[in-house]
Amino acid sequence: GLRGAAAIAFAIMVVNQYKSSPVDIFHIVFGVCLISSLIQGSSMKWVTEKLQMIDPRNEVLRTFNYYVGKGNITFVKSVVDEGGILAHRQIKDISLDKHLIIAKVIRDEKPLVPNGSLVLQPNDIIVWSGEEYFDPNGQDLIEFTVTEHHAWNHKYIRDLNLPDNKLIISINRNDEIIPATGSTLIQTEDRVLLFKGKNTK
Repeated sequence: GLRGAAAIAFAIMVVNQYKSSPVDIFHIVFGVCLISSLIQGSSMKWVTEKLQMIDPRNEVLRTFNYYVGKGNITFVKSVVDEGGILAHRQIKDISLDKHLIIAKVIRDEKPLVPNGSLVLQPNDIIVWSGEEYFDPNGQDLIEFTVTEHHAWNHKYIRDLNLPDNKLIISINRNDEIIPATGSTLIQTEDRVLLFKGKNTK
């Protein structure tokens, strides 16, 4: 590998630093090792498949990020707040839609298996897994910039008195996505993502 090639090349450089040689051994060995690593790395997958060295039934370590974009599954995280409806409740007592599950719980930077007896604590990070949504119309979301003289500038979302068919989903402030809650203060140059649906009345 590259680590072995680097070790060999630098070892030769140390040995030959006090010797004069018309042959540049350092670059020759380094080049051979680099080419060897390139050939091995590019052909390893093909060779293992041809020789049937990999059993697809074996366990393979994956990360959650591996499955993002692999299908219609997506992951979302949320934090359990003190006094919230999820705090101090067992997972089995939480009513979830059949298409939504708790994939992982992180407590004090340690991953926990979300079995039914696990009691959620404040500041726990919940990783939700569900089916990814694709908007076939692409016209339900509106994104706009709040100007200095906009009616929403320097106002809390709870004070906007939005109609029932409008909902602020998130705010992009200096390339940081801020969840839209009632206590969120809208500021100048914020990029507001607004959902506009049909009026049910």
